[in-house]
Amino acid sequence: MRRNSLLKVPPAWVDKVHKVYLDAQKGGPKQVKLTLPFSDLDARYYKGPIKKALDALYAPYKSFRLRVTIKYMPAALGSTSPPKMGRSVDIALRPKMDKARSTIRHELQHVVQYLGDMALTAMKGSKHRGAFGRPKKRTTRALRARKDLAKKGIKPLSKMAWYYHSPSEVQPHVTDAADSVVRKLMRMKHTPTTKDVNKTIRYVVKKRPIFAMVPASVRRDHISDLYGEVIQRLEAMAQK
Repeated sequence: MRRNSLLKVPPAWVDKVHKVYLDAQKGGPKQVKLTLPFSDLDARYYKGPIKKALDALYAPYKSFRLRVTIKYMPAALGSTSPPKMGRSVDIALRPKMDKARSTIRHELQHVVQYLGDMALTAMKGSKHRGAFGRPKKRTTRALRARKDLAKKGIKPLSKMAWYYHSPSEVQPHVTDAADSVVRKLMRMKHTPTTKDVNKTIRYVVKKRPIFAMVPASVRRDHISDLYGEVIQRLEAMAQK
């Protein structure tokens, strides 16, 4: 499997967390613990050594506990905390969001990253932690080099630009962009042409800060990943 592949979140996980969120808006509990099975994961993630490592970490249930907390956060719509090995994962969501499902899906992408991190650590040692669901090595190096310049005061970055230079945020945001492209294409009354695909990708790229606030070389990598993901999804849909 590709450890830097774009992140897929099981729709069933999104549905369960979204229900907790909606219930909280209606006066329900602000903190809920869910049990989510690994079998819901995309087969590219949950197989071979990764599957074996996750099953061992969370034996005998082959599932993990997710604690969802609804609380006000002044600087974020959601947050996900790195878990201890084999333990539950915590996510927090801001109440009264207009696009709650998108935020939930984004935070669950971080959950998938952390589960992959733990599996890699269990498989090969702690030096591999943080390698799952992150961008290509050259992309990571470029992002960190730009941050180093900012730290030295050579080329300051805004808070938002600093955020988009975080390697852990790349794949979730590029995946979100792919979601947006495919949604727009599926709303068309005709079968999307190559011209439609390229035009829609260009439109989404212009609208998303993840592409505008990074070096040119990184931007090219992001767009390449976005294009590849969109084409892969369209081909999969055409085969159904």
